[in-house]
Amino acid sequence: MNQISGLTNFIKEPSKWISGGERIGLLSHQAAIDERFHNILDVLKSGGINPVALFGPEHGFSTGAQDMISVSDESGNEATPVFSLYGNTIESLEPTDTALDLVDLVICDLRDVGSRYYTYIWTALIAATKVLRLKKRFIVLDYPAVLDGITLEGTPQKTGFESFVGFKPVPVRHGMTLGEILNMFLPEDLKSGFTVVPCTGWKRTMLLSQTSFPFNWPSPNMPSFNTALVYPGMCLIEATTLSEGRGTTRPFEVIGAECLDATAIIKELHFLEGVTLREVGFTPAFHKYSGRFCNGIMLHVTDPVRFKPFHTGLAIIAAIKKVNPEIFEWRRKPYEFVMDIPAIDLLTGSDEFRKAVDSNIHPVDAWGMLTDIPDDFIEKRKEFLIY
Repeated sequence: MNQISGLTNFIKEPSKWISGGERIGLLSHQAAIDERFHNILDVLKSGGINPVALFGPEHGFSTGAQDMISVSDESGNEATPVFSLYGNTIESLEPTDTALDLVDLVICDLRDVGSRYYTYIWTALIAATKVLRLKKRFIVLDYPAVLDGITLEGTPQKTGFESFVGFKPVPVRHGMTLGEILNMFLPEDLKSGFTVVPCTGWKRTMLLSQTSFPFNWPSPNMPSFNTALVYPGMCLIEATTLSEGRGTTRPFEVIGAECLDATAIIKELHFLEGVTLREVGFTPAFHKYSGRFCNGIMLHVTDPVRFKPFHTGLAIIAAIKKVNPEIFEWRRKPYEFVMDIPAIDLLTGSDEFRKAVDSNIHPVDAWGMLTDIPDDFIEKRKEFLIY
C-alpha cells in the first residue's frame, strides 16, 4: 500500500479544510513536496490556492542558509513576502503581528527528521501558538515520523534545560509526527482553530525508508535518510570542538579532528550494535577545521532496528575523551540563543552526561546513560497520537 502525504490529501479536496476567500499564509520550505516531487507552492496553486504570505523556519523558506545563521525577510515568488522565523534574537522565532495581519489562517508543512534538536517542530509550535492566540486558524499538513513512530531514545530534558533545541520535554528520538507534537503541546483552549490533515497508509513501525515517500533534504546538512538516522547521536558532536562533518558531503555520518586516533577509538566502541565504524580522512570545505585534513570516523548503519543513534553518540564522545583527551573540549560559544548553559547540556537535557564525561566515564557506561523515559510521559503521549 502506498503512503499519501497530508499535502496530497489536502489538495484532493481543499474545500474540506478551508473556505473560499480566506487569506492564506504558508509556513514551509523546499523540502515540502508531494509524492511526484512537486513543490508545495506548485501543488497549492494547482488547487487554486495562492498564499499571500510565506513564513520560513531556520535555514529559510528556500533552505539555503547554514546552521544558526539568521535569515532575513525576503520576497518570494511573484513578490509574495517571505517572513523569517529565525533571526538574531529569541524574539525573532515568533511571527510578528504585522505579518499575521496579512492572513486569516496559516498552513504548515515542515519536514522534520525525528530528533528533539531539529528545530522545525518548535518553529511550528511557536508559530501555531501565536496564530491561534490571535483567533486565526492553523492547519498542519502531516507527514510520517521519519525514524518510525514507536522507538523512543534519550531522557526528556529537565526543567531549566529547555531551549530552541528542546522547547518542550520530549525524548531525543521522539517518534511523533509534526501534527502529533503540536497536538500534545498546544494549550487545549487554543485547539478549536487547530487542524491536522493526516497522511495515510503509514504505520508507526515504519521508517521513512520503508515507505513510498521520497526523502527531500530539509536543511543543508541533512542530505539523506542516512543522515537523519545518525543525527540523534551525532548532532551531539556539535557541542564539542570536533568536526561533525559539516563542510563535507557526509555531515554527521563522518566526524573527526586533525589528531584524532580513529583506530583506537573504534576499538573502544566494539560493543556498538547495528552500526559499523570505519576510519576515514576528510577535509571540510567550511565550518570547523575548514581546509584542514582530519582523521575521522564514518558510521555505516547495518541494522536500523538494532541501531540506537542517541546512545551511540554518547558512547562515541566518551571514547574520544578517553583516547584523545588532549584534543577534546566542549563548545563554549553561545548555542541557539542560549549563553549561560553549555550546548551539550541543552542537547542532552541536563548536565549529567557532561559531568560524567568530565569524570572519564567508560564508553560502555556512557552508552547506557539517559535511558529513563518516565511512564507518565509515555501514557500522556498516547493521548495525542493520531496514527
